Amino acid sequence: MNDPVVLATYSQLIQFQVDTTKEELIFENPTDSMQRTLLALASKLTLDYDYSLPSRQIRILKVSGHGNLSPNHDLDANFKSLGDKNNLSISCTECRRRRQKV
Repeated sequence: MNDPVVLATYSQLIQFQVDTTKEELIFENPTDSMQRTLLALASKLTLDYDYSLPSRQIRILKVSGHGNLSPNHDLDANFKSLGDKNNLSISCTECRRRRQKV
């Protein structure tokens, strides 16, 4: 967590989280390391993480209407198939929804 890149990313996500004028935060063409960092931080901050393989974009969204979700859900669940083989998107929110149904 003392890595300057991680701290800067964390600060950016905190600022986004409290900014009522922004609905989403986009990261273009992130490295594998940045993808893992954003996934972990978004999960801890209860933000929605959505990665699109075709566009190589990460969208961070504010989670709304999901009640009292634990931000400490199993991160490995995000890498399992989320249904349709043509769906190349990974979403923390989708994992949370599926977990709630179980």
